[in-house]
Amino acid sequence: MGILRLRLRLPRARRRRFSAATVTADRGKLHLEARYNYENFNTGSLWIGYNLSVDGEVTLTFTPMVAAVVGDTDGVAPGYNLSVDWWKLAFFSQSEYVIDTSDSANNFLYTWTELSVWPWDWLGAAWWSSGPGSPTSVSRPSPASCSVSPGRTRASPPTSSIWTRATRPWSWARV
Repeated sequence: MGILRLRLRLPRARRRRFSAATVTADRGKLHLEARYNYENFNTGSLWIGYNLSVDGEVTLTFTPMVAAVVGDTDGVAPGYNLSVDWWKLAFFSQSEYVIDTSDSANNFLYTWTELSVWPWDWLGAAWWSSGPGSPTSVSRPSPASCSVSPGRTRASPPTSSIWTRATRPWSWARV
């Protein structure tokens, strides 16, 4: 089976207290993902996607996905993951459009964009920006945020973000 990863986002003190978890699994072209408290509070989503990649000096991975969303928000969500790796730089973008089946006024588009630099294979830093949309996103988002993460293995297969490329099945997010 592919690599299984977990990412936890912890809130700042001025935000509503919650944790969001994302678990991904990749095997060949198949991409599976489960999220909780990502699209909305008390809401889970199950994603299935197809990994398309081009390896070389520049590695490009594109994963179109679709999800079933259940909980406080019920619906479907098409989306994608995109990553581009070159030298010690990595770019990642994830986007989804949540279609609320009970009230179309609650539909929203959410995009997460991230740029990271890895001066060493065991230490990297990332800058990211997220667009408004999801009820769990920051109400007044800063233009960009920063995080430092240990443990990237360049030899590992391309995956959806620096968080999933850590050599450990966990990593730190903004606290």
